[in-house]
Amino acid sequence: MDVEVKNRISVTIMDEEYLMKSSAGAAEIEQAARIVDERMRSVGERNPRLGLTKVAVLAAVNIADELRRLQDRNRELSERVVALERKKGIRRGEFFGEGKGDRG
Repeated sequence: MDVEVKNRISVTIMDEEYLMKSSAGAAEIEQAARIVDERMRSVGERNPRLGLTKVAVLAAVNIADELRRLQDRNRELSERVVALERKKGIRRGEFFGEGKGDRG
């Protein structure tokens, strides 16, 4: 699976500069880098004796756990929407104004 690389941007994480290549926009890359930097700094402040690699791994695990929880919540909400659509006799997608053209 080839991903076309459109953007190259320099970001700073934990006072180290990294050249990032991504098909995402520059703003998205910068935001992701800020999240990683903030999470690593938070872990490092709470555990000042840890080396950079361990700080990075713990930050990655924290971010992965947050992603997992958000995915679980998204799945729960999606299931609730499907249940409401069934209960109301709404075809898939119409609940949010999709399906019969733009009504909004």
